Amino acid sequence: RDVVEGEVLTVECQAKANPAPSIIWMKENSILNISLSKTEINRVTTSTFVINDFKLSNAGMYACIAINEIGNISSPAFTVNIVVRPSISAIKEDTDTVFHGGELERKETSSVMLQCTASGLPRPSIQWLRNGAILLGDEANLVVTSESIESDNGDSILNRTSVLQISKLQLSDDAQYACRAVNGFVAPIIGQNVWEFRLIVKDFDDCASSPCQNGGTCVDGTDTFTCMCTDPESSSKTCSESMTEDNSENTPPEITQHPEDQNVTLSSQVILSCVAEGRPQPLIQWYKDDKPLSAFEQNYTINSVQP
Repeated sequence: RDVVEGEVLTVECQAKANPAPSIIWMKENSILNISLSKTEINRVTTSTFVINDFKLSNAGMYACIAINEIGNISSPAFTVNIVVRPSISAIKEDTDTVFHGGELERKETSSVMLQCTASGLPRPSIQWLRNGAILLGDEANLVVTSESIESDNGDSILNRTSVLQISKLQLSDDAQYACRAVNGFVAPIIGQNVWEFRLIVKDFDDCASSPCQNGGTCVDGTDTFTCMCTDPESSSKTCSESMTEDNSENTPPEITQHPEDQNVTLSSQVILSCVAEGRPQPLIQWYKDDKPLSAFEQNYTINSVQP
């Protein structure tokens, strides 16, 4: 059986004999010296032991043995495995500089590389998401790689690292991103096994991307830049070149898939979906009763619906 770290393990052993037997518990062929709950009814002995805060050291093979003056018998051994919640242990920019989240700003056509390291048991997988959608690494300018790594302290916790690399950034890459570690047992928890950041992609700086043709001084404007230069034959005469940025491809956000009303049962799981399009890619913000939630993904999951 599998027990999540920190949760309660309760195991019961029942044996019948005449006279009524005593029960001892074994772990890895050693007697357990723990407090037990025991009852005897009609020569049937029931023994229960409880571990309230299950730890890695509690995992292993257990058995119970029933004993009286006539003899003894052992139950089949059973294994208790621990499930360690996945947690993100480090986020690095360019695999070197620790990144603490928030916003990451880059220029259009530049690149970004982030490394996400997570631990857990079983070994977690790492997913990269953009506006709630999982990135598969099948886009021309985007690569996702992943590898298993050994634990630094020699324990049984398993680690994995994954790298997200986006080259030749486009304005459409401006979005909310997340690194998510999952191992199939524990729901995503913001700040523990889900780490989010906003990638802001800026337009070319006009003066850097479109230098003045005649060697003049570039002066930035809101949507234009101007080159101011001096006529070689007259220091008092100036000329100028102007260029306007093409923002014709930018579009306002539009919700193309709205969340729908749902009838659900108490304590069940519900997933709400919202899809939006625009240029740059819009950020999705979820609200409940007109109050903002700390949720920016395309899908919003409620693991246990309550009144």
